[in-house]
Amino acid sequence: MKTKNLIKISILLFFSSFFAQANESVLEWGDGFPVEIYACDYREGSSPERDTKAFVKDWGEWAQQNGFKKYNAALMWQLSSDGQYPSQFQWIGYWDNYASGGADMQARLENGEEMLKKAARFLDNCNHAEFGAWTPRPIEGDWVTRRHISEWQNCKYLEGKDDADLLKANATYAAHLDSIGDETAIVQLWPRAGGPVFNERKGQGATIPWDFKWIQVYPSLKEYAAFTHKMWNEGLGATNWEIYGDVMICDSSRVYDEHVVYTPSKK
Repeated sequence: MKTKNLIKISILLFFSSFFAQANESVLEWGDGFPVEIYACDYREGSSPERDTKAFVKDWGEWAQQNGFKKYNAALMWQLSSDGQYPSQFQWIGYWDNYASGGADMQARLENGEEMLKKAARFLDNCNHAEFGAWTPRPIEGDWVTRRHISEWQNCKYLEGKDDADLLKANATYAAHLDSIGDETAIVQLWPRAGGPVFNERKGQGATIPWDFKWIQVYPSLKEYAAFTHKMWNEGLGATNWEIYGDVMICDSSRVYDEHVVYTPSKK
């Protein structure tokens, strides 16, 4: 990710670091937090529902024994997709800060061999990606610690645009959503490790297919449908285009049913 100025701000739940307005003319990015995603296929002959349930139980017990106090995890089940993301098993995990994330990652490296063996019994072709996350609109309330809905898009900057342009657009869009009483949470992810690889395009040198991921999070499909209504029938889509149309382009969204399997509150 391109260089960002960082400021210290208070943590609000685990989606807590968001851009802050230093004054009327200067915007800065807040502290990011770590996110990881595992995407795998089920092994032939495995029982996806039974094996996943057993693994989640064992992993939760292991995580408690190894001091995972800030980690949040959910299983992601596709509801809508263009077919380009066919993974059968998807696990998303995140921490509210990098100190907690680093400590848990090291514990997993040193003590996680048995859990890796258990996962390998029913999962295959796994990949693991890490991201840095920023939240232009943080989640209000604790509903995200329960089953909820997320909507994902891959976005790429238009020529000549960068993080500074996105930051300004984020602030304008957030202010508009506030003005119409919309509470939709927005998270943006930048690849840290295991992200997109370079493509060689004639005359363009090394490029990547996308720069960051745009995620919107809803308590349920009711809120997802209500937001869609605003986009299509109340002019929000046009406003979104006016704000972001000259900054970036995003692909068709994918919608997931996220089943929370571990939170700090589940002791």
